[in-house]
Amino acid sequence: MSRGMDVDERKDKLVILDIRDSPWYDGPGRTIIEVAAGLRQQNFEIKIATFRSEEKSDSDYLTKAKQRGLDCFEIIESKTLDFSIIGQILEYNETTPIDVIHTHDLRSNLFGLIAARKLQVPIVSTAHGWVANSLKRKLLLFIDKLLLAYLFDLVITVSDKTQSRLKKINPFSKHLVTVRNALDTQHYHIEERDNLRQSLGVSKDTVLIGKIGRLSPEKRQDQLLRSIKPLVDEGYKLKLLLIGIGPEEENLRHLTESLGLQDVVEFVGFIKDMQPVYNELDLVIQASSTEGMPNVVLESMLMRVPIIATDVGGTSEIIDSDQVGTLIEADNRQQLIDSIRSFLDSPQQYLDKTGKAEQRIREEFDSNIRLARMAEVYNSIL
Repeated sequence: MSRGMDVDERKDKLVILDIRDSPWYDGPGRTIIEVAAGLRQQNFEIKIATFRSEEKSDSDYLTKAKQRGLDCFEIIESKTLDFSIIGQILEYNETTPIDVIHTHDLRSNLFGLIAARKLQVPIVSTAHGWVANSLKRKLLLFIDKLLLAYLFDLVITVSDKTQSRLKKINPFSKHLVTVRNALDTQHYHIEERDNLRQSLGVSKDTVLIGKIGRLSPEKRQDQLLRSIKPLVDEGYKLKLLLIGIGPEEENLRHLTESLGLQDVVEFVGFIKDMQPVYNELDLVIQASSTEGMPNVVLESMLMRVPIIATDVGGTSEIIDSDQVGTLIEADNRQQLIDSIRSFLDSPQQYLDKTGKAEQRIREEFDSNIRLARMAEVYNSIL
C-alpha cells in the first residue's frame, strides 16, 4: 500500500481508525476497546469511531472507550445511507493521518471500504457473525459477505466456522485469518456472594439459571422459556434470569405470562458489571441459533459456572470436549430440556467440568494471545 513508506519514514505509532455501527458496549464492543487499550503499549494508536445521529447523546460504547483513555471520533449521520460519512472520514484524515481502516459491520464495511480506497490505505474488517431475522436483512448480509470475500484487503473472523461461511462465497480467498475472542483473565475473580439472591428473594435451595444476551430472536430466549416450563411443572425449584435488553422483551414477557412462569422468570435488564452475577449463578444456558464466538461462554467457563450451549458458530471451538462444558443441537427443545434436567438431577457432574473449563480459557483464550495476534495482523497488512 502506498502509505507503507510514509509509516516507515515517520517511525511513530500506526494510526488505525476503528469504525463500528453500534452504540452498545457488548461482546464485540468490549473486545475492540480491550484490543485498542492493549495495543497502545505497542506501536499502534487505535481511534474508536462510531456513527451517531445529531439528536442522540454519547453511547455506552464511546463512554467506555473514553474512560480507557482512547481517542474517539463521532461520525454524524442524518440517514441510513448518508454518504457524507465518507467525507467526514476524509476530513478526519487531514488532521489525523490514517494508516489502516478497520470496520466491523455492514454499514461501516461499506463506508469504510470507499473511504479506504480514496485514501489508498488498507481496509480490514472483523466478521463477528451475521444475524438475519428478515428477508431484507438476509439480502443485505449477503451483499456484506460479497464485499468481505472479494474487496477487502484482510478479513478477521472470530472463529473457523465464521471463516468457512466466507470461504463458501470465495473458495480461493487468501485474505482471511481467524483471531478468536479472548478475555483479560486477570480481571476475573471467583468469590462467594449472595447479594443477587437476597435482592431477588431467591432461597439457597433454588437453582439460579442465567441466560445472558440481547433479547432478540436469534438468542432464542423463547426456546428456553418453553424448555423450563415442563421442568417447573415437574416440581424443580429454579429461577431463570434473562439478562439483557432488546426488541423481543415485550414478546418474551407475554410468553412468560402465557406459560405461567411469572414467579420463575426475572427480567433483570442490562448489567454493566457481570462478574458479581457470574459468582452467584448455578448454571448458564446459551440457546442461540447463531453466534460468532460468544463471550458469554468464555466468561462462564472462566468463572467456573457450568455451561450448556448450542453448537453454533465458534462455540464448539471453545467447548471442544465434554470435559469442559455441554454442547447441544440448536433449536432442539427436547435436548435442551433433557440437559437442564440432567443438571438439576446431578449438578456435581457439571461442576466437575468447571476446573478444566477455567484452565482452558486461561491457557488458550487470554487477551494477551489475542493482542499478539492482532499486532501480527496489523503489521502484515502494512
